[in-house]
Amino acid sequence: MEQPTAPREIHPLARLWHRITGDRQGRLRKEREWAALPAGIKEARGFGGLESADDLIEALDGLSPDAADDREIFLRRRLWWASSEHQRTRNDGVSAASLPLVAPELAHTNRLRLLALFELDAEAPLERGELLRQLGRFAEAMAVLKAVQPDGYSEIKASKIERLARAGIVELRDLKAV
Repeated sequence: MEQPTAPREIHPLARLWHRITGDRQGRLRKEREWAALPAGIKEARGFGGLESADDLIEALDGLSPDAADDREIFLRRRLWWASSEHQRTRNDGVSAASLPLVAPELAHTNRLRLLALFELDAEAPLERGELLRQLGRFAEAMAVLKAVQPDGYSEIKASKIERLARAGIVELRDLKAV
């Protein structure tokens, strides 16, 4: 949920002006909406985001069993990216992280669970193919990637990931260089 913020205070003369001319900018409406919110929402602590792998793991542990799959996918996708951070290099050639940010066993388990979630999502064939490749399941990865529908972008990316799978490479690679 997006955290609502209090609207700017409206000067009494401006309030009168908005009432007479109509609330074209929605300032009075925003004020009414804010006033209707429960105090608990108005006083809620801000959410700084999921900034580390530990934050992601904690958020995953806190998911209720009946949570929507899209929440779990969101968290697991970011954990997957964090688990590969040590294989990335910045523009200056320096490694993005000197050590893995996620324990290898947890990274593997996360990839397997994310793959299972993507099995239900027909919109994620590139990610499924990349996960399968990183898990060393090259034949499955190539089969999934061959089925990617052409859209002027996805099939190019799929062919690059497929080349890596055909070569038996499980490590993260920059697709621009493939």
